[in-house]
Amino acid sequence: MWAITSKFCIIFNYRFDIECWLIVGVIFSWSLLAMLFLPGSEYYGPKTATFRPKYCHNAWSFYLLSMLFSVPLIWCFSVLHLYYKFTTFIGILNVCGVTLAVYVYLKAFISPDPGEHDATGNPFFDFFAGIETYPNLMPNVSIKVLINARISLLLWQMVALVCWKANYELTGGLFDWQMNVVTLLSTVYLAKAFYWEDGYMQSFDSNTERFGFLFAWGCIVFVPSMYNLPNTTLVGNCQQNDGNKIISQFSFVLGLASVVLSYFTDTQRGSVRQSDGQCTVWGCAPKLIRPKYVDALGKKKSTVLLASGFWGLARHINYLFEWTGFLAMVLPTNNLLAYCFITFNLCMLIHRTTRDDKKCSQKYGKYWQEYKTLVQYRIVPGLF
Repeated sequence: MWAITSKFCIIFNYRFDIECWLIVGVIFSWSLLAMLFLPGSEYYGPKTATFRPKYCHNAWSFYLLSMLFSVPLIWCFSVLHLYYKFTTFIGILNVCGVTLAVYVYLKAFISPDPGEHDATGNPFFDFFAGIETYPNLMPNVSIKVLINARISLLLWQMVALVCWKANYELTGGLFDWQMNVVTLLSTVYLAKAFYWEDGYMQSFDSNTERFGFLFAWGCIVFVPSMYNLPNTTLVGNCQQNDGNKIISQFSFVLGLASVVLSYFTDTQRGSVRQSDGQCTVWGCAPKLIRPKYVDALGKKKSTVLLASGFWGLARHINYLFEWTGFLAMVLPTNNLLAYCFITFNLCMLIHRTTRDDKKCSQKYGKYWQEYKTLVQYRIVPGLF
């Protein structure tokens, strides 16, 4: 009887680890408080048929403050035990992700927010894919921004830093090219994501996808675990040799170049849209298609499709740079498990291009066919 009771206590303590719950609570609370109180200029997302979301441009200050406080703590204190508790953290995040999914599902029926929301009548699909496009936790706190762009990315960053420090402790402070490069590339990628949050909130995913279990669980659980596979698999498994050093150095150059190219690709399209084509692209006037379409309310609208510069090479050239950046994070690991990350990401990006092409074809009609004639490749110029 005593043995059974002791075993139950061990399981209970594992599942309800106070330290792990406290860390998750601090990350969630800090992310929410930062959205409420950090200063920043207001900006708007794309106007839909019935609503135009408003956001606050304070993601970069949120990230810098997060790093300012967390990096010294991780450096000064041992975190190896936190790495060994990684499965506990994932269990806690599962509870948070499922709870949030249930909340937004019920909220969509009880107290829907302005903006597009549409229940299909299939409760399983509605729970999974979501009903509301712009759900709010409270006034001026977008759940999409809070979960997708703040908590998810901050969790990713914190796990990456803990893995680096855990490996540092295990190796006795040895300089390790593999772990240093993977951690640095993760940090550069995430820094760019926070800096460019306003660009993400203008993106297709942000403004067309409903928020349900897919986003809630995916951002809270899947991203910090799957996207950190290169980091978690390297802890205690780094190999000091010239071959790994060369691969790591090559990966660093590839990853850094991918992040820079991704940023310039996104800003190029953004500047053309903001100026309505009254700008130059690579020193020349941009090649544009101006499709006309009818929105959900029957109003005639027009937009701009860029068919030159980066966007003359492939319709989703930004996906290429995103994937090569992730590939650079995986190459130094020499671990098949880590390659699950980029395999999944590749499948997701290919699926997304198919979905995007279908929606754009329905929306723009002949103009999208004209655009596809000018820009023939989806992701990889000359190949796919």
